[in-house]
Amino acid sequence: MAAGPLLPWRRAGRPTLRALRWPVAGAAIVVIGLAAAGVRSLPALIAVPLAAAAATTMLTEYGRALLKRPEILVRKRRRYGAYLAHLGLLVAAVGIAASQLGQQEKDVTLAPGQAVTVAGYTLTYTGSEQRQLADHTEFITAMRFGAQTLEPSRATYSGLGGQALTHVAITTTPFADVYVVLASTSENGSASFRVFVNPLVTWIWAGGAVIILGVVLGNAGEGSLAAELARRRIPITLPA
Repeated sequence: MAAGPLLPWRRAGRPTLRALRWPVAGAAIVVIGLAAAGVRSLPALIAVPLAAAAATTMLTEYGRALLKRPEILVRKRRRYGAYLAHLGLLVAAVGIAASQLGQQEKDVTLAPGQAVTVAGYTLTYTGSEQRQLADHTEFITAMRFGAQTLEPSRATYSGLGGQALTHVAITTTPFADVYVVLASTSENGSASFRVFVNPLVTWIWAGGAVIILGVVLGNAGEGSLAAELARRRIPITLPA
């Protein structure tokens, strides 16, 4: 996928091979970035750069078309729609790989005012409160995450033999989903949490949207084209 669109069938020479410098450069930059970020997972160091190389190829093809003949995007919309759909597939694949291979979690006990950092995201425990409702008691904690306040909580139902249900606090950023689970609380005001960080989950949904856009672009106008061909069809009378 990274090299195929750049290599013409049976005519791959030195000028064409030079075009591969762009996907190779894209993969190299991603490898360096991952290494600098401390990523040591071998599957991630293989899968993500390969996806980056393929994405660079797709973007290169679009760049060439826009710089030379923008109208070709319409005339060969099936081809460029396929490029876009493949780009969406790559974005989704990177999101799936990152969310599976790069998930981080941490168990921590905090007193009010203390903070924890997981995968570069800092959460500060600001306090808690207890609410007595009709059928259960709810213990709510507050975690400051940037300008947001997350409220992981735990509800205990006395009518169900003290059964407890946990409410997970979730927030989404362009680069990760952060989950905070309240594990337990203490009388001195401290609380225990489990914090999960799943990177690039939103990329899965974004990739799906790009795939749909590519399919729509590749098939736009197909109905009118079929109607035009049918209109131009010449009837032929066969001899009896």
